[in-house]
Amino acid sequence: YVAAQNVPGSGAYVGLAPPGEAGSWQRESKGYQFWTRADGDGYFSINNVRPGTYNLYAWVPGFIGEYHYDEDISVTPGSDVYVGQLVYQPPRDGPTMFRQYGLWERRYSELYPNDDLVDTIGASDYHNDWFFAQVTMYILCSTFESD
Repeated sequence: YVAAQNVPGSGAYVGLAPPGEAGSWQRESKGYQFWTRADGDGYFSINNVRPGTYNLYAWVPGFIGEYHYDEDISVTPGSDVYVGQLVYQPPRDGPTMFRQYGLWERRYSELYPNDDLVDTIGASDYHNDWFFAQVTMYILCSTFESD
């Protein structure tokens, strides 16, 4: 949840790509795509586009999902296309809930106070010795040792 009113798509990535459903531009490899970034107020212009029929897609860093303009956009030589104000409705509304996996502050020294776990290829048993993340050992002075 960001605001009760619409907020500008500052820094949004906006592109024209071959027609398809939302997200299809990510899998498209045969047609042309033309991308730009919106300015601080959410305005954008995509220049030097080859003539053709496209869909308009957009996404904003930090927001879930992406925008897909419902109508085809036809580009002809020398044409200007104005799409008006675009409003993206995220797939859900409300605060984001994060879930903690692992230990707070990654202080695995509480579990392994003497040494880091060591995995020896050919000798360690992944059922008992496997350590999924290589993290620094926590030292009380808030520093870490490196090689």
